[in-house]
Amino acid sequence: MRNLAVLICVLLFTATSHARWFETTDVEKGSPLYADNCASCHGANAEGDKHWPMPTSKGHYPAPPLNGMAHTWHHPLRQLVATVSFGNGAMPGFQHQLTTQQILDILAYVQSRWPDEIYADWSKMNERHPG
Repeated sequence: MRNLAVLICVLLFTATSHARWFETTDVEKGSPLYADNCASCHGANAEGDKHWPMPTSKGHYPAPPLNGMAHTWHHPLRQLVATVSFGNGAMPGFQHQLTTQQILDILAYVQSRWPDEIYADWSKMNERHPG
């Protein structure tokens, strides 16, 4: 009876969870790229600048958390790639330093840090509005 309950729980979780678009190898490749290119602003643990919700005197916002606690998850993958490539506000673009695949690997690393609930919400939103 206990095994049946465990099986039901696993099936329910599987039915309601969203598979991630990336593989473990993408995350592994993205981790050192994130450390080299992003961590100095967004934090070693993707925690963001401690003042991220407050604009600077120049009107730009400091680097937000990328761990699912800020607004990053509201954006489709295409927009995230564009932001890393071309920059946004005070954030520089990395199109001359990183390939598109490297940017995707970084985003895989970032999204691997998102809680399942945040990723599921992002995934559902992007099913409806992929662009």
